[in-house]
Formats: sequence, C-alpha cells, structure tokens
Amino acid sequence: MRLRMKERRVVTKALALQYQRGGKKERGEILDRFVDMTGYNRSYAAGLLRNHGKRVEVTPGVVLEGNIRARRETSPRKSVYGPEEVKALKKVWTIMDQICGKRLAPQLPELVPRLVRQSELKASKATCEKLGRMSAATVDRLLEAERRKSS
Repeated sequence: MRLRMKERRVVTKALALQYQRGGKKERGEILDRFVDMTGYNRSYAAGLLRNHGKRVEVTPGVVLEGNIRARRETSPRKSVYGPEEVKALKKVWTIMDQICGKRLAPQLPELVPRLVRQSELKASKATCEKLGRMSAATVDRLLEAERRKSS
C-alpha cells in the first residue's frame, strides 16, 4: 500500500537529512526503503532526497526553499552563423526573390558557389560551406527580421 501525498512529504522530510549526511552504502539503503514506501521512481526519489531543504535562487530576489528539484544552469550555445553568413544569406534571399526557407535551403549548396563564381556574391569559402549546410528552419530564423522590414 502506497502512502498519501501528505505522508510522502513527511517521510521525505524525515529521511532527507539522513540521506544527505550518509555514506554511499547508507544512502543506497535509505533510498531502497524510500522507494518501497512511496512508490516513486528511483532516480526521482534520489533527487527529492538529495535536494530537500536546499535553497535555490530562481530569479534575483526569489528564493525557493524546501522540497524542490534543483535546476542546472546552462550556458547559451555559441552561434554557428555570424554576421558574414547572415549578410550573404540576405543577398542570396534577395536574388531569389525572397522565397521561403523551405524552398531556399535545398538550393543553397548549389546556388551559393555559382553566385560567387559569377561575382554576384562576395563570400569566403568557409561562409559558402556554412550556407550550404544551413537548414530551412535556420534560414527562416536568420531572415525573420529582414522579412518584417520588407512586409
């Protein structure tokens, strides 16, 4: 028979401090008992016991304390396409009569080198390669601001 939510919270509070201070073997035993009592998934239960009672600052000035799951800080990804690629893409998009990304992206690997050869587009080899690998969604995302201006 599983515990009710109120009882689960009481058990979590009782076992969390022991779990946080215990050694590896002791934590394993506590976790086994906790999973049997509550019916929680083992990894979820370990997270509850590990983070119970800790303080986490969600936003500046807002601090949560108690039965919370810790959130990891993620660093933003570096952008693959810089201003040179965006400028070249805008030029190609204008030449192609401002077609959508789904129609433009498959043509880029063939079109960009041809435009460079005909001196319609000035771009480095690295920029040409990046444009050739660009997906339709990326094309649409990079041209979003330009589309707003032309509408």
